[in-house]
Amino acid sequence: MKNKLFCLFLFCMTASALFAQSASTKAVNDSIFKGNFYSPHHHVQLVINLYHESISVPGYEFLGKMNGYLKGDASQYLYGTWMLIDYKIQGNQAELRFTNDIGSDSQTILFTHKADNIYIYSTKNGNNVSKAVGRKLVKIADEMVFTRKTEKLP
Repeated sequence: MKNKLFCLFLFCMTASALFAQSASTKAVNDSIFKGNFYSPHHHVQLVINLYHESISVPGYEFLGKMNGYLKGDASQYLYGTWMLIDYKIQGNQAELRFTNDIGSDSQTILFTHKADNIYIYSTKNGNNVSKAVGRKLVKIADEMVFTRKTEKLP
């Protein structure tokens, strides 16, 4: 009888330890696609939270909370604001689908978590996102390196 109780005790302790480890791993994994990301070389900002619709797009607050958006910084503007309309997470990679603010173009990208705060943005099936350079629209790079900024999102 003591052996059975001891085995039951060991089983419960092991199960609770595994559950605690799983919960802490899940908490870390549930934050890799949440944050304010920036590509300093290309002056592009990506703000996403793929776990909860909690982001207001600047200038489009009337649309309600969303999962994210893409825009240029103050030094170089992208042509329009690109809003996240669909996404899929597969391991350390998220497929993100954006549409521009007038709905005329869309863009699918792969956003891959590489290291601690390093992410790779790569376009899928060509690039539709442009920026204004002088009086011309020029497509942005097909691949960019992003880092996560330290500020917290809701």
